[in-house]
Amino acid sequence: MYLQKPVSSKLCTAKIQERDYKMHKSNLSQAKSVLDVAPPPSMSFPHIKVKAKRIKNIQERQNLIDRDNNALLSNMENIWKRSPTDKTNKDYELYSARSLNASYRKREAAEIAKVNEKLLERLEEARSVYNFNTPR
Repeated sequence: MYLQKPVSSKLCTAKIQERDYKMHKSNLSQAKSVLDVAPPPSMSFPHIKVKAKRIKNIQERQNLIDRDNNALLSNMENIWKRSPTDKTNKDYELYSARSLNASYRKREAAEIAKVNEKLLERLEEARSVYNFNTPR
């Protein structure tokens, strides 16, 4: 099924196959493209190649970055110039951490304490149900 064709001379057949292969390669190299892959003629116009809007956006972004960097740099210089023991410096005031719901928690604790006291009073006033006199 996959046997080679019978040939009279293997040497002649090899030369013919090599010649056919070389002819095939030369035909491939000389073939012209059916598709037009050249850039459109409008791409030769300078106003299309330059992309002024993109350049403008890049410059604006760079200006914004430079302005922010300068602001950060000036803030850092001000921080370095100040002494940490300066009394007028508001940044170095000690921060006392305090809870935002401390008053709420105090009210809740007071209510719980009142409820507990009332419960204790009721327990103390109640008579015992357990009878110690009955034999076991």
